[in-house]
Amino acid sequence: MNRREFFLKGLLGVMALPVIGSIARAQNSVEQTPDTPTPEPSGEARQRWDSLTPEQQQKIKERWARFKDLPPQKRRRLLKAWRRFQQLPPERRQQLRQKWQRFQQLPPERRDVLRQRFRKWQTLPPEKRQQLRQRYRRIQRRGGQTARHRHLKRLRRQNQ
Repeated sequence: MNRREFFLKGLLGVMALPVIGSIARAQNSVEQTPDTPTPEPSGEARQRWDSLTPEQQQKIKERWARFKDLPPQKRRRLLKAWRRFQQLPPERRQQLRQKWQRFQQLPPERRDVLRQRFRKWQTLPPEKRQQLRQRYRRIQRRGGQTARHRHLKRLRRQNQ
């Protein structure tokens, strides 16, 4: 399972990020084995933890257990991604949360298609990615519709 699938499956859901982040900060980037005890979280983290419902706490405990079972390299990548997320401006983090919620509401088949497209995107050479970004921007400037979409729209209007 790669990092994106890990996030997409909700392992580090929005509720778990502050708690896991506090624990990650407490670890101070020290690599731990699964049997190494976790340091006590700060008072602020403890207050956030205590404010959660027992169900939320249980979910986070399960996610933390799965996180600890990951290979060290994957854990480091996830923590790095979490730190990048924390460095984003609040508006951008909110946008990402909203996109995540929209993604979660999609049917599983649609999510699979999007994952496959993303994997394909990752394999493209940088030049091809740049071409596709430019094409997408041109489409967005024209109102987000390709010529094919505009043609189909005209046909539908004529048939009404």
